[in-house]
Amino acid sequence: MENNTLESSKVESTFSSLHKVTPLSKYLALLLFIILPFLGGYIGYVYAPVKIVEVHTLVSKSAQNIKNEQQNTLDKSIVDYISETDSENIIIPIPPGETVGAFTVESSSLDSIITKGTTTVSGNLNIMDGVLAGLTCFHVTPTDAWKIPRVGEDMRSPWFCFRNDVPKSAILKEGIVTIEIANYEVDSRATETTDTAEFVRLLE
Repeated sequence: MENNTLESSKVESTFSSLHKVTPLSKYLALLLFIILPFLGGYIGYVYAPVKIVEVHTLVSKSAQNIKNEQQNTLDKSIVDYISETDSENIIIPIPPGETVGAFTVESSSLDSIITKGTTTVSGNLNIMDGVLAGLTCFHVTPTDAWKIPRVGEDMRSPWFCFRNDVPKSAILKEGIVTIEIANYEVDSRATETTDTAEFVRLLE
């Protein structure tokens, strides 16, 4: 009986010593209270930049993908436009300042070229009828055909109409005449339109 009592006393004594507040336990608790926040901050500082770099890379890749998709969409829209129109009349846009035929390009698009400059061409003056009734137009001879702006798949014959009035003395001339023209404009839309130029003067 006494043995049992002694054993119980030893167990209670052991547990009591474990729960006893001592100066060492106080200092240890204080030390942990001070160290743990700094330790947590250090761990966050060390590992956080890796995650930020990963996010930055992901965002950069996403932006590049969006840019590529937009470019692909633009390219596809141009291809669709070309496929839906008369492919023989499509013009590849030309940078301003380039020379096309005998003229200098001011601006251009998929179906038009606006040029500046003057040149002389030989051919026949005609007053048109039908859809173009009343317009004075000019059919260029094969010798001077190279002076008329034609680029890409634009294989139309070299002829055009005038944006300004042509003197009757020039219109009444029979056969091939030589004239000076200026500021040629290409219009290759798939409609009842023609290229135009400005009449400058009759040479012969």
